[in-house]
Amino acid sequence: MCFRFQNKSTFRILLVWVVVSAMFYTFLGPEVREDITMLKPDHGVQSIVFIAMGKLAKESIVDGAIASLRVVGKWEGAIHILTDSDSCFEAAVRDHNAAVMHTDAVDTIIQIKAMKARLFDYLPSDVNSILYMDVDILVTKNLNFFLHDLHQQALARSTPPDYGMFLDAGGHFFGFCSGCEKWHTGLIWMQRGVGTTCLAAWGEILLSGQFDTDQESIDEAERQGRCPNAMSFSSKHLLFAKDYFAMFLTPSRTFVHLTAISRIDSQDFLYKNYIVPNIRSALRSSGLNMKKYDNPKTC
Repeated sequence: MCFRFQNKSTFRILLVWVVVSAMFYTFLGPEVREDITMLKPDHGVQSIVFIAMGKLAKESIVDGAIASLRVVGKWEGAIHILTDSDSCFEAAVRDHNAAVMHTDAVDTIIQIKAMKARLFDYLPSDVNSILYMDVDILVTKNLNFFLHDLHQQALARSTPPDYGMFLDAGGHFFGFCSGCEKWHTGLIWMQRGVGTTCLAAWGEILLSGQFDTDQESIDEAERQGRCPNAMSFSSKHLLFAKDYFAMFLTPSRTFVHLTAISRIDSQDFLYKNYIVPNIRSALRSSGLNMKKYDNPKTC
């Protein structure tokens, strides 16, 4: 019997679904390197830190990112959430042993972004090495793969780095992208008492109003010579979900940046209906049901 599609658009949709599904089987397939151990204490990340202020605290994407860190990333260390809405994270505290660090509300997004430059001001004094994560990033592999590489990079340096970040274009298939800055500020490794001049300059430039983004501001701090010891992470650990070439043609990554996830309804058809849903549904094989985080919280 011959089956004929009623229209070409139905066939195209089915073809996209098959290709994307096959891609995610490969992209988020079973782990093959379970022998990676945690870092040694000298470079060990003690806490993963999130910032969720204002309306963002009510968005379930924050809880989804935290869940991916625990369930998929198998992170057993501390998680700290900086927020002005403590009650929005009762589930994260209960289910994922997160710690809420209350901070006063601020007036602008730039002020929220400037918090990245002084994270240690909000954290317990015994936390000396942290990894900051934007809430629109999912962990899709065992985090120890990344931490092992971070440790090796740090050991190879003669001077402690001011910070560790990904190069903004590094997570893209062709190594460049429209609107990219030098540094991607969605994931940042920092050590207490290290890079203080650099981070202070970053915060000052951010709050000066000279630039609209934290990425432009850290680039400017480096151009001024105030961040001479920056360290770039290996790009093999980061993937931008909106880079379709990278999504289809590169191997699995530790982190997937769900660009514009908070504005998903305004995004293109493929991204909104296939790319993001398939990334989220593929995590079920690792024990994480992202449908729990489909709706905003009431808090």
